[in-house]
Amino acid sequence: MATIINPQMTFGTDHNLESENNALASKKNDVTVDEVNLLEKKFNLPLEQLYNLSLRYYRDKERNGELIIPYNKRLLFMAYAKQVKVGPYSQSSDEAGWFDLVGNDRT
Repeated sequence: MATIINPQMTFGTDHNLESENNALASKKNDVTVDEVNLLEKKFNLPLEQLYNLSLRYYRDKERNGELIIPYNKRLLFMAYAKQVKVGPYSQSSDEAGWFDLVGNDRT
């Protein structure tokens, strides 16, 4: 049975992240939790290993047809993977192909 990701689900990036982060930071009574430490404690694995396991799971399930993800969410995942690989986007970096996800899909 295939798992279908609802395209209406948000993963925190469908909206302007900067404005969301600013809104959260402006709340006076918020407690900031270090998400990396939280994940590492929950799964008892380092972040790099968690990322690699998650990526392997995603690729295996998508390849087998057990996980069906809408195109816009796949682009989002590809953008995250590219940030992990080459770092955050910078205005000073070479513009050619940094977010050319559609172009990468054609090859």
